[in-house]
Amino acid sequence: MTRRLHRLRRAGYVIIALFVVVIVGYCFGLRWFIHRQIIAALHSAGIRVVQVSVRRVTPWTLELTDLQTGEAAPDRIATIAVGYSPSTLWNRRVSEVRLSGVDVSLALGDGRFDIGPLSGIKSSGTSKGPAAPLDLPFNRIVLQSSSITVHLPAETLHVPAQGSLTRRGDGAFQVDLNLTVSLRPLHVTGTVGPTSRDIDLAATTERLDAAPVAEVASAFLSAARLTAHGSVTATARVHRSGGKSEAALTIEPSAVSLTFVPHTRSQQPTTVEDITGILQTEVSLASDTPARGAVTFRDLALTARSWNGSAQAIAGAVTFDDVAKLKTQPAQTIHVGKLTIGKMQFTDGLLVFDVAGAHSMGIHKTQWSWLGGTVSAADFHLDPSQPKVNATVQLAVVDLHELLAFFAADKASGEGKLSGRIPLVVDWPAISFGRGNLQASRGRVQIKDLKAMSAALDQTGQSGTSDVKKRVIEALSDFEYDVLRADLLSDSSGLTAGVHLSGRGHGGARTPLDTELKIHGIDDVLKLYLGYQRQKSAAGQKN
Repeated sequence: MTRRLHRLRRAGYVIIALFVVVIVGYCFGLRWFIHRQIIAALHSAGIRVVQVSVRRVTPWTLELTDLQTGEAAPDRIATIAVGYSPSTLWNRRVSEVRLSGVDVSLALGDGRFDIGPLSGIKSSGTSKGPAAPLDLPFNRIVLQSSSITVHLPAETLHVPAQGSLTRRGDGAFQVDLNLTVSLRPLHVTGTVGPTSRDIDLAATTERLDAAPVAEVASAFLSAARLTAHGSVTATARVHRSGGKSEAALTIEPSAVSLTFVPHTRSQQPTTVEDITGILQTEVSLASDTPARGAVTFRDLALTARSWNGSAQAIAGAVTFDDVAKLKTQPAQTIHVGKLTIGKMQFTDGLLVFDVAGAHSMGIHKTQWSWLGGTVSAADFHLDPSQPKVNATVQLAVVDLHELLAFFAADKASGEGKLSGRIPLVVDWPAISFGRGNLQASRGRVQIKDLKAMSAALDQTGQSGTSDVKKRVIEALSDFEYDVLRADLLSDSSGLTAGVHLSGRGHGGARTPLDTELKIHGIDDVLKLYLGYQRQKSAAGQKN
């Protein structure tokens, strides 16, 4: 009996020892297996793990701490909690991975982006041939108390992040991510997979600070930098399939001020303020070609105080062959409902142009409705950073009644249609005019300022005797003209008009008349209505 009991005790000890060995082996084997699976999964996704520690292991959970990826400026994950069951473990998978304290770096600049140690993810699979399935050994990833650090050319953004990725039946992962950008929520949803090259994500935000949006846009421009103030409502979508990526962004600005700063030459900024409306951008990225894209405007409005101007109801689309270098396709078209420069207003505008870079904008044609007719110009160039314009302005069938009512309501009125050309040079705020001419079809003109008309007659030296001069003035006070032509000449005194009138008086003796008038200071009137005097005064105060 004693011997049998002794044998049973020895068997019990062996069983207990075996049980302990199994449990210890299970725990250590589990620890090794899960550690190996996590590292293998990250490596298969293109992420190089350089350091990791195991905090705790149980039959249901493994906790890893202080995980670092990459060697230079590594990204860090404070804690990884891995949940599993015997069935998932048997299939070399885990049920859920919880990540806490993740800090990922993202660098944007010079038309490119770099996500550091995670950059291997971008090239998962091969660029040619069929894409590899996204076969990661977990069913769900939960992100907690984490952040994304975005390094931009001019500043660094810290973006808190949390959310989840959940495997679907087709092998793709459903993304539900909440970010905070400049204290505003940004919600990201969509899918990643089912292959390593497939991404379809959408993001929405309301009243986001415009400054980081401009900085992110600047990161993809090699020719200039954008700065902004104000707020925007934005929606975005990113889609990648195979080796091609596409991104779409819709922005609704609210009283945004945007400054365009070229990287080269004089670095003079161009600022537009009070931007409202809707802008939609689309960008297509491929590994072997420059980024292509398009910007669509709808009901856009803006103010350019440096030009003393504003524009409303801007609509159109601009297509870029190279987004980073700001190179468009030929003959882009924009329509503008209303343009105001100083006191002058133009409507129904058409602009046909192309852009060859930050300093080269070619205007093929611009045409506007003005005072019952049209004003247009063609084939000139513009450097947005140094706004100089050298063009010939064409006027066609401008209503003389509206023209005189606008510029000289207290001096004259008239009827007829005016056409002609005026060379114009603008180096803001300086404005100058070249030799041109204007002429009107048959009509009628009534001179109200008889004193000024008498002085204009004296300038020509053709006023004759006082009696002749009196008859001329009487006829011109209400005159039916067959010919009305103004030859414009720019000299040291400014822009002068030599006006040739031929016709007869409307009333009385209907005296026939063929005479010349000389009018000085026309450029001063035009500059005044363009707002030049106010701009000149402001510039003088700065000096």
